[in-house]
Amino acid sequence: MAMWSILGKTVRKRELVRPVALGLILALAAFLRLWQSDMAGFKMDESGWLTLAGDLLDHGKIPQIGSVDPNTGNSIGTRIPPLMAYLMAIPLLFSRDPAVATAFVGLMNVLAVALVYWISARHFGKLDGLLAALFYAASTTATLYSRNIWSNYMLAPFVVLFIAATISLFVERRHWHLVSALFLVSWIIQLHPSTLPLMAILLLSSIVFYRELRWRPAICGIVVALSIWLPYFVWIWQNRPGDLAAFLSFISSGTATTDLSALRSAIAMVTTGDTEIGVSFAAPAWIPGFGGYFWYDYLNGFLLVFGFIVVLRKVFSAGDVSRRKKSLIVLLWVILPILLATRHAITLNRFYMLPLTPALFILMGIGTAAIVRRLHRRSFGGPVAITGTKWPRDRAAILSRTLIVLMAIALSSATVSQAYMFVGFLRWADSDNPIKAFGYPPIRYELEAAKRIVRWLPQDNALILVTDDPDTAKVFSYLFAEEKPNFARSTLEDVLNLPVDSREQVYIVPGNRPEAIRQLEEILPMAEWDRVWSGGGKLQFALIGKAQEALVGVINGKNSRRTAIDFANGLRLVGYQIPDALTPGHRLTGLLFFQVVGKVSVEDVADYHLFNHIVDASDRQVAQKDSPGLPIRSWKLGEMRVFSFSIDLPADLPPGAYRWRLGAYDLKTMKRVEMRDSAGAISHSVDLGPLSLTK
Repeated sequence: MAMWSILGKTVRKRELVRPVALGLILALAAFLRLWQSDMAGFKMDESGWLTLAGDLLDHGKIPQIGSVDPNTGNSIGTRIPPLMAYLMAIPLLFSRDPAVATAFVGLMNVLAVALVYWISARHFGKLDGLLAALFYAASTTATLYSRNIWSNYMLAPFVVLFIAATISLFVERRHWHLVSALFLVSWIIQLHPSTLPLMAILLLSSIVFYRELRWRPAICGIVVALSIWLPYFVWIWQNRPGDLAAFLSFISSGTATTDLSALRSAIAMVTTGDTEIGVSFAAPAWIPGFGGYFWYDYLNGFLLVFGFIVVLRKVFSAGDVSRRKKSLIVLLWVILPILLATRHAITLNRFYMLPLTPALFILMGIGTAAIVRRLHRRSFGGPVAITGTKWPRDRAAILSRTLIVLMAIALSSATVSQAYMFVGFLRWADSDNPIKAFGYPPIRYELEAAKRIVRWLPQDNALILVTDDPDTAKVFSYLFAEEKPNFARSTLEDVLNLPVDSREQVYIVPGNRPEAIRQLEEILPMAEWDRVWSGGGKLQFALIGKAQEALVGVINGKNSRRTAIDFANGLRLVGYQIPDALTPGHRLTGLLFFQVVGKVSVEDVADYHLFNHIVDASDRQVAQKDSPGLPIRSWKLGEMRVFSFSIDLPADLPPGAYRWRLGAYDLKTMKRVEMRDSAGAISHSVDLGPLSLTK
């Protein structure tokens, strides 16, 4: 056989097949998980983790909980552990670009693919490992759940290492690996509570294989595991002692339901039909779909079920005890998370099954390798008996070899199709509708918006976010953390709350708020506009720069009417701008100009809301718009704000005289706020106008 010389060593060509194949598999995994890492959703969760990591690096502020806001908990009401913030500090050492942090998450999942090969090849066979790694690397769903700054997207490599430590402990009898297993299970539970069933794997394995346990490793492992949680528990004890009661109340809740959603979610992890890709992305014609699923989904499902059967047989077969033990641990890895999640008190999201995802591909690799080995033996073995007759050796060999070739073609086609599917999905998301694809504008457009804002944001200028969406607020707070702009959040539905500042302002409006964009275009025609577009023309952000002069011009414009109506606690309506005439069936837009002219009482913590009613000559209300005002505690002496309200008028509004009735109320008590006009008269509302409607 020919010999090759590599780095001074001679190796056989056959010995190069496995490392070359593994290299190609890892290259595929890296391409899918790192390509266009800026095409990933970036909202409150992701920016929150990066903010904590940035504070750790810049100010030495050690996070004890995983939230910028200590009042923010998870879906069961408890605070989140901070481990993900420490992990995110690693990419932030090199760049503050969110795409770099997203790529770091992708790299960790490429490592998970390599670890799946390692654990499968070590304990089941090299072919099993290559096939498992191939399925995992090419999986559209696994790739989708590898490209975001979410703590549960970082689970895979640590979960595989935990299972490896568990097998090493109970199968290879390396007793001190119990310390590693306890450390890793504590580590991954901090990342996401969906990994709690892995603790059950360790406990059940300890019961079944109790002879492999030793006291000293157990004590050391428990100490190490508790030490990881100590800072978090200290913070909970000092700041949120009610979290423990909330957790106990959750697990004892009688509102839980029992269904098969956990099993469906597990199967969905090896298919595409139940993901954003299968639901929203129109696949090419040459990849046929059946109700949202594609042909390779059925192949993956078959291989998963067959692999489960093969491993189950290994558990109950006679022979090598170590093989039976490791097969049992892999089965527990799959069965326990599904079984324990069958009864649940909260909505069971698909990504809650991420802790068992590597096991699913290991089963697929084992099942496929079993088929290949059986066909290979028949290709070169004796006659194959079919219904009592014996086929000649050559015919059996031809049939088996043909099946092997067909299987190779099917697996290759499935790999290429899944990779193409994900690449096509990203292209579709970039050119058609990123918000539909990711649920939020991806990093690429947010960074583009930030770059354009910088052009309008010299020192001491104000950055105003026009949205009621906390996600957008957190995103741009992180993106402009170094510039430290005067970041003010404005409410938004069909109501705008615009601060009037002595500095220039830049407004950011998400593209899914078209009414706000319309109002701003109407209110501030003199402002400079810029927009961040996707390739397909879907507006993602509208930016208004240098709007201060335009806003002051509106307040002092010839169409503005001056007034002086004082609300309780120092708030004054100094002017307004409303149309003289009404049009039935159309939207009426009015502007109200408020200023804080008196000292705000510290004791008054009311949250004033404004009501705007359109009333006719008989005081009958025909249209209205209520909206948040300003919490009194946030008022500053001399501050001025412009409120823009849009009120939809009925299409059957009859001709006549109308008035705009304005007032305020305390949201907590619903009590109306007293108002005093320039003559000193006290009331709970004021009429602006008149408005008229003619035929």
